[in-house]
Amino acid sequence: MTRPMSLVLFAGLACACQRGGTEAPPAPAPASSAASGPASGAAAPGTAGPEPGAEELPRLGLRLKLDPGAHLEDALVGEGVMIRGPGLELLVEAAGPARPTTLEAMRKDAESYAPQNLVTETLPDGWALTFDAEGGVGRNYWLEARRELGDQAFFCEATTSKPELRDGALAACKRLTR
Repeated sequence: MTRPMSLVLFAGLACACQRGGTEAPPAPAPASSAASGPASGAAAPGTAGPEPGAEELPRLGLRLKLDPGAHLEDALVGEGVMIRGPGLELLVEAAGPARPTTLEAMRKDAESYAPQNLVTETLPDGWALTFDAEGGVGRNYWLEARRELGDQAFFCEATTSKPELRDGALAACKRLTR
């Protein structure tokens, strides 16, 4: 299976930001997300209403309570939304036809990266796969997750240079609601 262009660009951006071993400074948060407080326990995934203070993810019909310092950006390619903050880097988009529809298909796709520490997780409305692999500029930490929220499938992905950014992305993906 070939990688969607958004993943290739996102992975390249994440790796490019890591040259020299420093993080790119986060962009300033828009005024609407500055009032968001720390994330608290989320409702059942995708079923109940959003948490108080949750922000709408443009064009996706999803909501997420952002952690302090996190902000939303348009994806570099396509109709997705980038969520960036001190503890995460995450791309969320509608799952198109190029996206795997099963955990096994995603696991097979990940084999091209010679994954290490591969972990799969079954979610109430989908699945998540995390792993790490050596890349051209060092070790990368990957997240691929599929969520069925309402009548639509969504894909969360992250390729970062730090495991805590990937883990923060997974936690945010699990908090997405309709």
